[in-house]
Amino acid sequence: MDQWRPGHHSGPLEARLESDPDGEYLDVCGSKFSAAAVNDRACRLACGLLELGVQPGDRVATLLENSPEAMLAWWGAVRGGFVSVPVNTA
Repeated sequence: MDQWRPGHHSGPLEARLESDPDGEYLDVCGSKFSAAAVNDRACRLACGLLELGVQPGDRVATLLENSPEAMLAWWGAVRGGFVSVPVNTA
């Protein structure tokens, strides 16, 4: 999965992966993630959605509270070339 790079929609993440993959990249609600960890989780989600038949350009809705998972879901959509549609009831 590390080799998979669909499109160029994630410039800041790509730049950090090249310069400092293990340094802190994302801090959400006290949960900290390196660029490598964000990329790994995002690629796994994107690959899973592609296997389910979601295609680049498709809308992907997520119903999540403000949380690290919500941010990682957004990155997963970016990685897959999907249109992220976050739904937050807070």
